[in-house]
Formats: sequence, C-alpha cells, structure tokens
Amino acid sequence: MLNADAINQLRQLKTDIEESKVVFPGKVKATNGRFGFVTLDEGRDVFLPPEEMQKVLPGDRVNVSEQEVDKGKTQGVVDELLESPLSTFVGRYLVKGKGHFVVPETPGINRWIFIPPKERMNAQPDDYIYCCIHKHPIKDGKGQAKILRVIGKAGEPGIERALTLATFDLADAWPAPVIEQADSLNEASITACETSREDRTERAYVTIDSPATQDMDDALLAEPNVTGWSLSIAIADPSALIGPESPAEVEAFNRATAIYFPGEPLPMLPDSISTRLCSLMPDMNRLALVCDLQVNNDGSLGDYSFHQAVIRSKAKLSYDLVSNLIEGREDEDIKALPDSVSNSLDQLHQVATALRKWRSEHALLSGDRPEFRLRLDENRRIRAIEPSIQNEAHRLVEECMVAANRCAADFLAKQPSGLFIQHPGLRDDRADNTRALIKGYAPHLAEFDPSTADGFREIMKQTSELEAEVPVKTILSRQLARLNWHFLPHHTKAWALAPTPPSHRPCASIPTFMFTGLSKQHCGTPP
Repeated sequence: MLNADAINQLRQLKTDIEESKVVFPGKVKATNGRFGFVTLDEGRDVFLPPEEMQKVLPGDRVNVSEQEVDKGKTQGVVDELLESPLSTFVGRYLVKGKGHFVVPETPGINRWIFIPPKERMNAQPDDYIYCCIHKHPIKDGKGQAKILRVIGKAGEPGIERALTLATFDLADAWPAPVIEQADSLNEASITACETSREDRTERAYVTIDSPATQDMDDALLAEPNVTGWSLSIAIADPSALIGPESPAEVEAFNRATAIYFPGEPLPMLPDSISTRLCSLMPDMNRLALVCDLQVNNDGSLGDYSFHQAVIRSKAKLSYDLVSNLIEGREDEDIKALPDSVSNSLDQLHQVATALRKWRSEHALLSGDRPEFRLRLDENRRIRAIEPSIQNEAHRLVEECMVAANRCAADFLAKQPSGLFIQHPGLRDDRADNTRALIKGYAPHLAEFDPSTADGFREIMKQTSELEAEVPVKTILSRQLARLNWHFLPHHTKAWALAPTPPSHRPCASIPTFMFTGLSKQHCGTPP
C-alpha cells in the first residue's frame, strides 16, 4: 500500500504532466464515418479516432493534444471541452430492448443517444422528436438527450415542413409582443408618415407578379426622355412603420428572410404588415423607397437617386398579362388597362430590352435555369412538380431590379461603411489548373487572364460554343471561390460588390431587393 508521501508525489507528478502538456484549441469537424477531425485555430487539421469522436459533438470547441501512433503519424486526444454550440437537434425515436434512444438527423452525429426515462415525453417508436443535449459525452463518451417536443410520424400531413422548422430552429408562431405591435398598425399609421415623404400617388406605377401573390413588394414605372428613359423602381418600406428595436423589428432580424415552403410560406413579418399595410396594393396609398435612374438609349446607366415616397399603384398585373401585351396579343384585360399604364408598360419593355442588350455585351449573363413549382394535395403532400415558365414579363422585372441594385451597390460603395457581398473571383489554388485547361483545350484564349473579372468574362463568353473533348465552360464555372460577406466601404480585389440591407433594419415585406435597407439620411441624390 502506498503511503501518504507516495500518493502526494504521484499527484504532483500528474499535475506536472498536465501543466507541461501542449494543447491546441480548435473546432470539431465530423465526417460520414465514425472518425473526425479538429480544425485547429492555427489552420491545420488533427485526426480524431472513433473513440475520441465519441466524446464530442460536431461544432464543439475543444483543446486537443497530439500523440504519435505509428511511423510519425499522429492523432488527437480531446483534453478539454471549451464550448458546445449544438443545443438542439432533430431525430427519430428508437427503442432497443430496454434502451430508449434518439437517432439524430444532424449530419456528423453518427451514434444513438440515450434518453433517460424522465425525459421521454411519451414518445413512441419512429416518432420524429425535437431534442436537446441533456448530458454532454465529454467525460465518458456516453451522452444523453432530452425530448423537448414530439414532431410526429413520417407520412403525417405537413410533417416535412414541421421537420424543417425544427431542424433549423425556425419559429412558426409570432411572439405576443409582435402580434400586439402588428395589431396596433392601420391605415392611419400610413397617413401619419405621408407628410414627410414625396407624393407620387398620381404617377402610373404598376406591380407585376403572380396572380396569387398578396405581398407585392415592388412597383415599376418608365417614361421616355431625350437620351433614353427615366426608370423608377419602388420597393415596399415596412421600416417606416416598424421602429428600431421594436418587437417586430427584432423578430424580423432573427428571421432574416421569408421562406417559401410549398403552400405555406414562413414570412419575415406578420401578414397584416407584409400582405396588407406594406404590400403595394392597387389604389391604396403605400410607403415606398424609390430608386430613380436614367437608362440611356444603349442600355447604360446614368444618374440615379433614392427617395422616400408615397405611391399608389395603378394596377396589379400578372406576368402572363404583361407578356401578352408585349407580344401584341389582345384580350379584354389588356383593353381595360388605362392608357397611362399601357404606355408605361410599353416603355418598361423598351427599357428592359436596352438593359439586357447592354449587359449581354458588357457583363456575363447566365442562361435561364429551369425553375419548378410544387403542387400539394389536401394532405400537403407533393401532388405534382410543374415547370415554371419564364416569359418576357419575368425578364422585364429582372432587368429593372438588377439595374436598381447596381445603383445601390455604386451608392453604398461610396459611403464610409456598408455591408456587402463580395465575390473574390477565381480560387487561388485553382489558377494554375485553370490556365492549363485553357492552354490545352482553348489555346486561342490563353492571352486572357482568368484571375481578373474582364479576363474570366471573355473566356466564358468565347467558350460557350467551344467544341472540345471536355466541357470547358462548365469546368471553368466551378473554379470560382465562394461569396464572402464584408462590412467594408470598398474592396479593390473583389470582382463585384452587391449591397445588402444594414443588419439593423428589416428591408421589405419580402427582402428580395437590396436597396430597401437604405436609411433616411441616405435618400436623395448621392454625392
């Protein structure tokens, strides 16, 4: 038996070993197998064998030490849990013998997690369940889960939507303060804001959207002038009715966007705001942020300015009706349009044609990608998948919105700061391979530098019809780096800048178009 001195010496030795151990902080990265890695803060990855992966969860921040295992190869040993961000997850309830488990649907958790008796909420086998980690496995590799909610079984009506909401922690109900705030707003709230805005209620703005759309968030107007056209794009402005730090604004910030589940969307703002008070409905005064811009005869953009205004849409038009008008088809709905609306639509078509021609000559356009619409049955299951056909009216709206966002990008790039999406262009580690590909299969394009925007654009244009043994254009399109978010005034190395709304403001009833986040002091003619 060891005496007290020997025990103290052993304790001291253990302490000395722990203090001398070299540990590295990093983040756990799971794989499809039972092993994983820790991506160290210094940049390199350390292999975690299955027995160590049992102690951690995907995304955990840990301290890890390295030990040599074979011929210079090393593996990690988890030393300490620093942080575990995985708070909730979705899984399927499983009973094996006397054991009750959750089989996680979360990628990277390749294990069953035990659910103790008091935390089972009467769940039944094969139920989908929403859980949290009740006991982290860091000590012995045996974690425990707690059921927070039973979601339902496969095949039940709406189970797909419910699973998606739970998986991504999306709120389906509005907090009581948000409902109270929404209920307090009415038409008088709009009237109270009108005096501080430009009155554009007499101008022939129209909305173009699908017939079933209720949250019309953009309206268009075009008028000819000496050098081309004056194009005006109005975007719904709920930020005029929703104060900073108010419950609705905080909730909109948390949701960030509307999510279009088939048959039952999850909006960013309550329906009374997004589909009524802030929807640019016809014959109703509505608050909007407006981008006025000059489009020259060749499709290039001239001066632009942003304004806070009150508009009154003169018509809610469908894509099909506008397309029929553009193509010269006659029907009773077209004949019933006021002359001011018909004239504006004709000018809008001319503007869009000029804008697209300019972009096709000076920019890189992607081909129209097929889009599809899901049709649901009475049980909210997919009944049919139908192609969504793009017509001239869709392209008209697209060109107007691209033009507005180009103006907003230019404007925000001149400000002291701003939140931007930036595209860094060709990946650095793919540059040599890209040049080798071009030299081998399109040597006549070797003079162009694919690492520059102009060079890449020219190469992509000229490879569209290239006949080669390999799909050169497709391969090139996959050599680009991912988009990055930056809070910067400018970035000279980026290929393009596109603005997003400042994070402290909700942008629109459906935040599709970016310049709606411009604050009051930003409206007016830019410097």
